[in-house]
Parts: sequence; structure tokens; C-alpha cells
Amino acid sequence: MFFKIPKALINKKTMQTLFLMNIRGTSLVVKFILTLYIARFLDFEALGIYGLITAASIIIPSFLGLSLMYIQARHAVTQSLHKIIEGLHYYGRYLFYIYSILLCFTVIGGAVTETQFLALLLFLFIFLEHLNQDFYGLLLNLSKPMAANVLHFLRAASWAIIYMIVAFFYPAFRNIESLLIGGVIGSFSALIGFFWVTRNWPWLSPKNIQSISFKKWIFLNFKEARLIYLNNIITTFSSYLNHFLITAFLNIELTGIYVFFSQAISAMLNLIRTGIIQISKPKLVRAYKEQPEQYNSFLHSCFKQTLLTSILFALFACPFMYIIVHYFLNRPLAEEWLPLFWLMCITMIIASSREVANLAFYSRYMDNLIVKYNLFGLSGQVLFSLVLLPTIGLWGAPIASIIIGALTLILIYREIANMIKLKKAPT
Repeated sequence: MFFKIPKALINKKTMQTLFLMNIRGTSLVVKFILTLYIARFLDFEALGIYGLITAASIIIPSFLGLSLMYIQARHAVTQSLHKIIEGLHYYGRYLFYIYSILLCFTVIGGAVTETQFLALLLFLFIFLEHLNQDFYGLLLNLSKPMAANVLHFLRAASWAIIYMIVAFFYPAFRNIESLLIGGVIGSFSALIGFFWVTRNWPWLSPKNIQSISFKKWIFLNFKEARLIYLNNIITTFSSYLNHFLITAFLNIELTGIYVFFSQAISAMLNLIRTGIIQISKPKLVRAYKEQPEQYNSFLHSCFKQTLLTSILFALFACPFMYIIVHYFLNRPLAEEWLPLFWLMCITMIIASSREVANLAFYSRYMDNLIVKYNLFGLSGQVLFSLVLLPTIGLWGAPIASIIIGALTLILIYREIANMIKLKKAPT
């Protein structure tokens, strides 16, 4: 052969990394195509409703879960299987209680509004998403990224591919109920997949007897999780706040427009997180503890890579979105609001830069500062959105994000600069 592939490029670890990147990237592409499909073959009102449902499936589990599973997944790294299952038994009991109450409200609400079937579908969709989100994090912490991402693809993308094919040939399925049924089937399949992956775990072993009372377990774990829980609530609400505010102040169709563009923004942000920020996390933590002289250069390098990548993504995304809107979507409302996407690309650049800034706090174990600035950002976003959305309409959503995002970024970098000065100051 004239060209021989180096063994380092074809080892098991490299192939696994490439597979994981491909399957995660494929999931992001499929999710965006589904958004495009709903906008093209249903309408923006349906896309707005679907966007609100998707937001609810993230917000409600974050709120109800109390970040208890985050603690369980972190402990699982060093625990025996029996201890992991004991924690899962406690957590499962908690979820049974909390979702039984939610089911009662769902049944009552469905009866009052005469939408019983839709209400139950929503309940199942949110409940199964909650379980799968938790199990995804657990499998990652147990060093099973392959299984975790395959199951993620199953619940996030595989059902969407099947739904789009079926609904293309059978227009009767082009409705919210069919979309939710597809999502429920995908999540249920992933749940079955999780128990198949863990089929050799001693789920029913006598050694898994709960060693402390249920109330004490809740108290101890929530005490450990409370700061993480607060931060998760803040970041989750920040991500999906505009969906609900646009619906409240404007209309569901404009929510659909915003959801359509935000899916592309979200995909680009996820790629930046996967390709740069998540890789930089352990490097910065290690450098802060073991190589402090290189820490600042690592942080600066991460910021430059993130900023450059986000700008390149924006430059590529703007003409790409123009082609989609003008030559495929065939929706005048999308053409009218296309400049909105350009502003949202600016919010993407600011958001990615802000995540790098938060790495400076994360690597120093300053979780309180992460919570502080995330809370400041959420409060400012609510304030500016309440003022701008009623006055300038949909333009207010990205403008509010740009103003508060830039202001928060400036404050964070001033804090970082002060920390660096203090470190260099003579003692």
C-alpha cells in the first residue's frame, strides 16, 4: 500500500470517540430536521406547542428531581453495584410519590379541559424523559458512554426518523398527538434499553435492603444537592424562558418561529460544548491544582477557540438558514422573521463565551459564583424581556438576551481578572 494508516488512528479508544461524536452529531441533525419538518408539513403553531412541551419535559424533571440523581450518579463512580441500586431504590420511591401526585392533577386537568388523552400523553412524555435523563447521566458516570449515547439516540432521534417517514406518506399523523406518541415510544424503548444494559445488576438482591429511613435519605442527599439544584433550576429556566414569555405576550405562532431558529442555535452550542468546553473542563481543573503557571494560558486558549468557532458557526449558519427558509420551508412568516436569526447568532457567540468564563469558576470549585452570575443573568433576562417583548415584539427576545448576556459576561471577566491580580499580588 502507498499509504498506511497509523495504528494510533485506528485504536479502540479513537474509534469509540469518533462513533460517539457521530451519533451525538446525528441526533442534533435529526432534531433540527424534525423542527424543520414540523414547520414545513404542519405549521408554526404546532411547532410552538411542541417547543413548549419539549421545554416542559426539561423544566419539570429539573424542578421535581431536586438534583438527587446528580448526587447518586456522582457517588456511583466509587460505589459498589449494591450501594448504587440501594440509592436507586430510594430515588425510585421518591419519584413514585411525586409523580403519583402529578398524575392526579393530570387526570383532573384533562377531565376539566376535556383533553384527557392529550394530558396523559404529556404526563407519560415528561415522566419517561425524566427517567431517561437520569439514567443517561448515571451510565456516563459509570464509564458506559457508548450505551448512554446509543440510548440517547434511541429516545431523541430514532423515533423522529420513523415519525417523519410515516407522516410524510400518511398526512393523518401530522398532529401533536402523533408527535407525542412517537416521543413516548422512543423514550419507552430507551428505558427498556437501560434495563437490558443493566440486566446483570443485582436489582432484587437482599443486600440492597435500605439501610436508613426514606426521610433521612431525602434530607441528606438534598442537603448535598441544594446548590447544584438551585443552579440547575436557574440554567434550565434561562434556556427556555423565552418560549413561555413569547407565548404569554405575543402568540403561539411566533413562539414557533422562535423555536425553529433556536433549534439551530442550540445545535451549534451543543457542538461547541462537546468539541471544546467539555474537553477543557478536566484540563483546567488539573492545571489549577498541578500546573498553576499554565492555567491562564489554558483558559485563554479555550476562550479563543470557543470564540473563533462560534463566529465561524454563525458565518456558516446565516447563509445556510437563508437557503432553508427561501428554497425549502416555503413559509412567508419565516422569511419575514429571518433577520431575527442573525441576532440569535450573536446570542450564541455570547452564550458560548460565557460558558468558558464559567469554567474559570468551575475549575476553582467556586460553585457559589456560578450560581450568583446565573441568577443575575436569569433576573436580568426576565426584566428586559418583560419590557421589550410588549414594546418591540419578537425582536425583544434576542435583544434582551444580548444585553443581559453581554453585561453578565463583562462582570464575570472582571471577577476573573481580579482573581488573577490577587493571585499575582505580593504577599
